[in-house]
Amino acid sequence: MMPKLRLAIVYLAIAACLPATRTAVRADAAPGARAEQVRYDGHALGRILIRDRDDLEFVLQHTTDHWGERLGLGPQDFRLPPGAVEKLEAAGLTLKILHPDIQILIDAERDQLARAGAGFYDAYRTLNEINARLDHLAALDPDRVSLFSIGNSVQGRPIRGVRIEGPIPGAGGGGGSAITRPALLIAGCQHAREWVSAMAPLYVAEQIVAGDGLDERITTLLDNVEIIVIPVVNPDGYLYSWTTDRLWRKNRKLISFPHFGVDLNRNWSVAWGGEGSSGLISSELYRGAIPFSEPCSRHVRDFILDNPHIRAAYDVHNYSQLVLGAWGHTVSEPADRDVTFPLAEQIAEAMTDVDDAEHSAGHGGFQLGLASGIMTDWVSHVAKAHAWTLELRDTGETGFLLPPEQIIPAGEETLAATLVLGERLMTPLEFLVIEGPPDFTPADEPAMVRMKPVRMGALPGAAPPVLHTRIGAAGEFSSAPMTPLGDGVYEGELPAAPCGAVIHYYFEMTTAEGATAIGPGEGAETPHETTAREVHTVFMDDFSTDTGWSPAAPDDDATAGLWERINPLGTDAQPSDCHSPPFCYITGQAVQGQPASASSVRGGKTTLTSPRLDATAAPGEAWISYRRWYSNNMGGATFTQSMLIEISNDDGETWTLLEAARDNRQEWLLRRWRIADFVEPTDALRIRFIARDHSEMDMAVVEAGVDDVRLEFAACPGGPIGDLNGDGVVNAQDLAILLGSWGPCPDPEEPCPADVNGDGVVNAQDLGIVLGSWGAP
Repeated sequence: MMPKLRLAIVYLAIAACLPATRTAVRADAAPGARAEQVRYDGHALGRILIRDRDDLEFVLQHTTDHWGERLGLGPQDFRLPPGAVEKLEAAGLTLKILHPDIQILIDAERDQLARAGAGFYDAYRTLNEINARLDHLAALDPDRVSLFSIGNSVQGRPIRGVRIEGPIPGAGGGGGSAITRPALLIAGCQHAREWVSAMAPLYVAEQIVAGDGLDERITTLLDNVEIIVIPVVNPDGYLYSWTTDRLWRKNRKLISFPHFGVDLNRNWSVAWGGEGSSGLISSELYRGAIPFSEPCSRHVRDFILDNPHIRAAYDVHNYSQLVLGAWGHTVSEPADRDVTFPLAEQIAEAMTDVDDAEHSAGHGGFQLGLASGIMTDWVSHVAKAHAWTLELRDTGETGFLLPPEQIIPAGEETLAATLVLGERLMTPLEFLVIEGPPDFTPADEPAMVRMKPVRMGALPGAAPPVLHTRIGAAGEFSSAPMTPLGDGVYEGELPAAPCGAVIHYYFEMTTAEGATAIGPGEGAETPHETTAREVHTVFMDDFSTDTGWSPAAPDDDATAGLWERINPLGTDAQPSDCHSPPFCYITGQAVQGQPASASSVRGGKTTLTSPRLDATAAPGEAWISYRRWYSNNMGGATFTQSMLIEISNDDGETWTLLEAARDNRQEWLLRRWRIADFVEPTDALRIRFIARDHSEMDMAVVEAGVDDVRLEFAACPGGPIGDLNGDGVVNAQDLAILLGSWGPCPDPEEPCPADVNGDGVVNAQDLGIVLGSWGAP
């Protein structure tokens, strides 16, 4: 059983026994009951470092109101009733009080509402005010904005939203929906107490409407993408958080008196009933009796299924300032992670740039702990659309009680996220070259390239993609269908080219909607390129023997998880096989029957340094490559560490960073670097790998591995390709020789000098090669 699952079981068992700590009569608690405001006088908001199961068990004896989305190890926020702080501190728990009295925040919020200024976003707004604002937006621009209701809540309230899009070609002035135009759905307020998660999507809708025709970026977006906004998915709970209990989370379904409410974001069908949800009707994480038992989650599901052009979605929450991608219910990563993870980082960066409030991107199951039955996992798995959870402001200072003056900044950050994702949907498909486009290919030999089409604004069609290739900078591209390899990956052949020739290539595919997708960029205008080279390997180490690597440095201070050359046994964080078995370097052999943390790096850093290498041993450009494994996505300090890979050209006196590995892919990734881009190649070259744990109380689980280190030289002996007169440079004199020899060679058995590619004729292909090498020494 994994540690997080044990923690979840502890949470559920204790939560079933604890009485509620709220001190007031609830609205709709019984027929005729009078609504009273629940008060939280003397309740603190505290951040507690959960080190293990015992810590969690003790904390949950004093409170079950966890103020995070998912419960696990590491720093966790809780509402602490009077007397709890003293007991936790006496027990030796590490505790930080974020706010000493939550009721003061609630009272301040109420006072702010009473004296709110004229601006709509100067204060939080009631459900009626939000619905009236939707009506206002539709009245402002009926050609661009259309109102809709997806159905009613369990108490009969409509779940309303707006659709916003530019004019549809051939539709006579707009309105309605262009089914072939991709759509981005922004859904807010599944959790009632997260008020800013309703205001921020509404703010985005208003800014999109106001900017159409005035802001070029917004106008272009609406000409290509539909924006759909549902500010309040949970209208009953939202209303109840205004009238009765400001900290109410769930909907208002009567389960069994006096227990009300289902957590809508645990009621979706993917992994329903799994870790991070509860079957206890008293729990804040109660998932419902069956998947989609609640009208609100059912209606959003049906709306998405009825609108298959929804290609991406944001599920908006607060707090933590995070952009969380699939999956939430498992530590496994999605198949399209090479596209979605960098995109999430771009979204987080755009949100950060608005007001310098740091937003981070990550994997939902790693970043906040596992959560099952959530909206974004269903959208990703069933609807086949990209989905992220946006955790808006703040990072815990006020938590769910975010001051109203932060509504507009949070809205601006959500707008930035909307623009980034919406603009990516303008591209139908993205073509992911497996392990990246090759830096060079072997001269005079064909080379294989593998590619995976990834959905963005459209879905890949059934027909295989086409690979277009050309040798040189001019001439026609040759085209051939690619071969399917399974799991959505295709393989195609790059042509054999003489040493020094540049090979251009791009991909084309018909989408499921019948459109044509081309990439990268504009295809023939912006193709990938690689250069044919003669490759000479002077050092290759798969660690089958000991070649003199040093698994320690004088200043290393890690207390566990030191580098070892081993055949790994494997854990949830560590590989069970080397890339080239049987041996590789791993940070500590796994301990059978023990969790991944038992063999991980602890207490500092551990360094693996290569023997001395000669980066001048052969002519041409020196390249160094390796396979690496890295994991920091478990434990209580996920995504907080990195592995440094550094290079030295003076026998280790000074070091230059090649990369800081943070990707947590848990697979053997290939990395290749041209040495001259970092240091001058010398005969005193070394490379080192530094795995480290500097987390608080060693909460991080860090595992690393290294295999298949190579030092290679790529060159073209005899001068650059296209140097027809042998003067060492490709220039106008060579072009004149080529044009003077245009046409078939006199003797097909003896290709003429201007026949650069050796096919017996001087033509546009040879011209393209010469132009592609123009100016080369």
